[in-house]
Amino acid sequence: MREPERFSFFEHQYVTSRTVTNPPAWNWLFGGLNFQIEHHLFPQVPSIRLPAVQAIVREHFALHRIPYHGVPWWGAVRSIAAHLHAISRQC
Repeated sequence: MREPERFSFFEHQYVTSRTVTNPPAWNWLFGGLNFQIEHHLFPQVPSIRLPAVQAIVREHFALHRIPYHGVPWWGAVRSIAAHLHAISRQC
């Protein structure tokens, strides 16, 4: 992988973003913030449309063999907690 300073806009968005996958009924609770990859690629799209954009983005990623970084809510919470724990141990 190239140096992050040389990433294109697209590369930067998919490398640094994570979408929180959850049941569709939860989308309202998150207010669209769970669709981070889609929102960062298409910030003008209203949050109500992001589930449809997600399907298009996933298809595009699969076509180009790009990993789609989607994690369930609990996985996201665990990942954040582990990251904060690792940072706290460096101090």
